[in-house]
Amino acid sequence: MDVNWQALAPGIAIVIIIVAMQARVRAAGLRRARDYASSEEKTRQTIAARFPLPTVPPSSASRRLKSLADLVSTVHEEAVDTQTIYHSAIVRSAACLVVAFCALALSATPLKAHLPLELVLAWVDAIAIGLVIYHFLRGRSANEQWIKARIRAELMRQYEFIALVFPDIVSHQQPHDLTSQFEAEYNRIQAQVMDDSSDVGIASRIDNFWSARRLSIDNRTLSASDISGDALLLYLHRRPLRQLGWFADSRMRLEHDASRRKGQLLWLYAVALVLGLVKLSVVITGGHAEQAHNIPILSLAGLMTVLSVALLPALLIVTGLSSAMTAYYLNQNARSLIHRYNTQERRITRWFEAFNAHFPIASLQSMDIDAVRKRDIRTLILQFEDLMIEELIDWIHISRHDAIEIAP
Repeated sequence: MDVNWQALAPGIAIVIIIVAMQARVRAAGLRRARDYASSEEKTRQTIAARFPLPTVPPSSASRRLKSLADLVSTVHEEAVDTQTIYHSAIVRSAACLVVAFCALALSATPLKAHLPLELVLAWVDAIAIGLVIYHFLRGRSANEQWIKARIRAELMRQYEFIALVFPDIVSHQQPHDLTSQFEAEYNRIQAQVMDDSSDVGIASRIDNFWSARRLSIDNRTLSASDISGDALLLYLHRRPLRQLGWFADSRMRLEHDASRRKGQLLWLYAVALVLGLVKLSVVITGGHAEQAHNIPILSLAGLMTVLSVALLPALLIVTGLSSAMTAYYLNQNARSLIHRYNTQERRITRWFEAFNAHFPIASLQSMDIDAVRKRDIRTLILQFEDLMIEELIDWIHISRHDAIEIAP
């Protein structure tokens, strides 16, 4: 029975591309999860030893933080989901590009003389390139959604801790129950930050939003409920200390990933060099792909010709992958993030040292936090939140606009 390859080839091509995409997404997801698991809280003990905070016993402040954290977790999960969508779209786009290049390399050899294979490779090439464009555009859209989701998550997380240490200030002229306060704050962020109908960029809207919030906190008279001892300890544990560990672990993870990419790139260079030298020796000894149908395979010249035919697609694929990996290695996004996280580590460390100099961490539990000390602590807390807003704005610029300058 004759096989209708004209009708069958597109289906085979689609299956090949889908399998390659899903395998790459799965592998990338597993590696990403493994990297996060291996780096998570890697520096926790080191940081805890450097800044030994007293343990916080269960209290009304811890219950309040738990309720706030539960509300913020939904916004955080949304940011995680949008990040995964963006990451998967970029991985699929890259996988399709690799599949298309491999199909093109194989079709450039005498294998194209086999009609069924030539048809499948042609369909793979065409469909994969189309999917590269589709997933790239989808990735750009997902990137914008991820940026917006993270902005909401970070501003709501900031609200969570401000509402912990300044409960009276936050609840002023707002509903008294936490859920209503959370919803009111979420709607305020949507209206003042996420609404892009104005000509002001989102970074400026974030800055304006935080400036107004900061001014409202700075100008209010602190009550007895604001900056309680338990709330302050919880804030130090869960906000600056945890952020310091997160930035340190993320920097280490990015550095490890950059080192791994460097190793993979050197390996590809070595393979390309070996294949190139073998190809050169074959050509010198008289093996030419054009003679594949005219020379007996059992002869030395035939063996050289077969080897030349086999080396050509391998050399094309390895060279192409080396070029792609070189461009990926020179990607400045990871390098910019490493630099930014390193800066943030140093600044949070200096903040902790300044806090400890004014209010010794070891004696916080027994310290009488009077009105004067509350004002000084408020200033330090607002300074830390300034750092977090600056980092968020820098992250937006890095994620949206990242480039490499080739200077003379």
